[in-house]
Amino acid sequence: AFGWASTLDIGATGVHRLVQALAWPWHALWPAAVPDLSLVEHSRFRHERPLGDLPGLSGQWWRFLLMCLLVYVLLPRVVAYLWLRLRLVRAQARLFRQDPCLAGWWQRLHLPLAERRSEPVHHAPPESETTTGTTEHALPPIDHLLCWNQWQPRWLETARARLPQPLAGQDCTPAEGWPAQRGAAVLLLCQAWEPPTGELADFCERMQNAQVTVYLWPMPLPGMPAERAAALHRSWELFMPQLPACCHLLELSTDED
Repeated sequence: AFGWASTLDIGATGVHRLVQALAWPWHALWPAAVPDLSLVEHSRFRHERPLGDLPGLSGQWWRFLLMCLLVYVLLPRVVAYLWLRLRLVRAQARLFRQDPCLAGWWQRLHLPLAERRSEPVHHAPPESETTTGTTEHALPPIDHLLCWNQWQPRWLETARARLPQPLAGQDCTPAEGWPAQRGAAVLLLCQAWEPPTGELADFCERMQNAQVTVYLWPMPLPGMPAERAAALHRSWELFMPQLPACCHLLELSTDED
């Protein structure tokens, strides 16, 4: 049972207008949940009649009370939860995009587990047993002068000063654009301080297919200490077993004549 009372000077008509305003969101969907004026008048609480004029009508307020709980209590909480949840998701996504540490951590959590297995190590045969990566200490007959990567003019001049004529007078052609000539012998100037890469190995494979003999000269920077130059040359010696048999490593003196 439900009854209403007020200490204000307000009658059933005023309360009915208030009830209609509260029931406006659902008045078209559920008209039975909108109390009429008669129900409001007969359910007013009085001390002499606690249940109103017609006690049987007091139980008809349940539809209105139920809709008030749903619309004004439950629905705002659901809407607020969904709105705050959406803002939280967007804030997390923005944080993951802006913070590289969190982005990497989140990616590791969602990627499948990867297993890594070590492959057996095959040791390279000793230099006495291999036919690749031989080191030449004297300059053999050369047909063309090539250079690997970009060279500054002063570096090329330093390299030419250590080469005999007429090789020293040749233009240094970029190796990437040189058309391979079958049976030729080329001197490939390399920058000793730059580690050898897979692109260089691919170039040597093409020269092997064209039957071109390649002499690699990893030239150190002018003025580089001898210990540093020797260490760089050893790193190139370790790279030579990966190259085909047409490639040979040169070890020429870099001292001024």
